[in-house]
Amino acid sequence: MDSKTLEEVLAANEISQWDLLLVGDGSGSTWKREAGWSCISVEKTTYRRRLWFGAMNAGTVNFAEIMAYLQPLVWYVEQELEIRKKTKKVNVRHVHIITDSSYVRSRGDANQGIVTGKNGPLWEVFKRFAGQGIVIHWHWNRRDELALNHHADEVSKKVRKQIKTMNAAQDELLCQDLQALNPG
Repeated sequence: MDSKTLEEVLAANEISQWDLLLVGDGSGSTWKREAGWSCISVEKTTYRRRLWFGAMNAGTVNFAEIMAYLQPLVWYVEQELEIRKKTKKVNVRHVHIITDSSYVRSRGDANQGIVTGKNGPLWEVFKRFAGQGIVIHWHWNRRDELALNHHADEVSKKVRKQIKTMNAAQDELLCQDLQALNPG
């Protein structure tokens, strides 16, 4: 795994104009199993790095890969709306997403027309960001090329395992509750 500097990551992906950089990953398999995601955001104005993560008790790997970016983007748009209230000015913001998922990269690039098929409603949300002045640029890198992506991968797997443990405990409690309600 290569531990590139931020400047090297930007140069390797030919990123010159940016406001927010997102490097993330998702962990999942089928709708019958748990899913987790993680993303590291870097804000250009402050160079602050922020770790985002989450999990659900059911979700595919592609769903998890998408969620890694939706969570910080929703936050970012909310921050921008607050700034716009104060300044009464709409600024176009360039968000660059670096993913190790070829599905996410290709679907993100093609997400200009009608959104149909698997995960269509989630992709529709990305289209709505454009209406908020957010221009999203999609980049694909192998996971082992970036330390940030490798870290996002590790965190996504940890939260997925955590939700799996919580699911098992919840299933046991639910069975006990159902037996108490209907002992027969």
